[in-house]
Amino acid sequence: SPVYIGLGAGLDEVEVGLRNAYLAERALAYSATGLDKWSADDLEPAVVMDAPLWAGIESHYFLGALLLNEDPPSIPRAIFTPAPVVIPAVAEGEEPTPHLLPSVAVDVAALERPAVLYYGPKKYDYLGELNASLQQAVDFGMWGFISKPLLFVLNSIHSVVGNYGWAIVLLTAMLRLIFWPLNQKAMTSMRKTQKLQPQMASIRAKYKGAKDLDSRQKMNEEVMALYKREGVSPLGGCLPMLAQIPILFSFYALLSVAIELRQAPFLLWVQDLSRHDPLLVLPLLMGGSMFVQQRLTPTNAADPQQASMMRMMRLMPILFTVMFLYVPSGLVLYWLVNNVLGIGQQLYINRSMDRQFEAEKAAKKGKKSQRGKQ
Repeated sequence: SPVYIGLGAGLDEVEVGLRNAYLAERALAYSATGLDKWSADDLEPAVVMDAPLWAGIESHYFLGALLLNEDPPSIPRAIFTPAPVVIPAVAEGEEPTPHLLPSVAVDVAALERPAVLYYGPKKYDYLGELNASLQQAVDFGMWGFISKPLLFVLNSIHSVVGNYGWAIVLLTAMLRLIFWPLNQKAMTSMRKTQKLQPQMASIRAKYKGAKDLDSRQKMNEEVMALYKREGVSPLGGCLPMLAQIPILFSFYALLSVAIELRQAPFLLWVQDLSRHDPLLVLPLLMGGSMFVQQRLTPTNAADPQQASMMRMMRLMPILFTVMFLYVPSGLVLYWLVNNVLGIGQQLYINRSMDRQFEAEKAAKKGKKSQRGKQ
């Protein structure tokens, strides 16, 4: 009968404040059909997989895996089961607690051929040097095709500045610079729309109380004609913003899984960018920056629907602050810097548009005075 060698359970060490992360360990295996993962609850009954390319266990930042170095590379068989462990007490007031974590048993016949037993960090580049398929253990989510190049750039910046906090700041600034034209187009469109509020209010007042479809259609036609006459697109402020959402999600995913941020210090009290800010200063600053940015963003108060939406949006800084209180400080730093740079661009656009509006007003006034003289 075959003899098996076991991996796990319990891959990572338990750190203060990270007991829940320790309990989130999973078993995983890579085969021709892709990557499969199981929690301890998923392994009752046990899962048996024949001929996986590699098998192992993982925590958030670490991986233990066995793979073969020859062709065919598949392991004869792997059996995944839950195994009892005792979670040690690492903080005052905690007690050692029994728990079930995933484990994997690999057919020892696999070791009769050249094999690699890897226990180490889930560092994307390093895993690729061992075996490209091991990189699948780093889960960037659906936006991985964007997150991976961003990680390369982040590491490249870090190799120059030597601090991942400043690397995040500089990469965020680079992304804002890349999207400057799109943001400028969106912000300019919103300012132009805001300028049209008196005319739009006049059109809506004209049809106030009219509930028949014909009147509503005529009102919408007049509004669209106003937009066309003034060269404003009703979606001009939305579409450029939507184009940036994949980048925002990709950066968020990158900072969530990159082991490079683990125990990476930034400044002063922020000594681990993978942990939440112990003083909660960054989340509060981030919430404040969202509030300022919101106040600077033009709104169409003449549109009842937009006015109602803006009243709801006023709660967003509070909600985001609460949501970001205990997320990794690297993520909060990214969002804070992105907001601050957005505030700077909004101020620039507002002042430029104000000067343009004043120049147009002066030109119209000059034309009127010339007509009066004639």
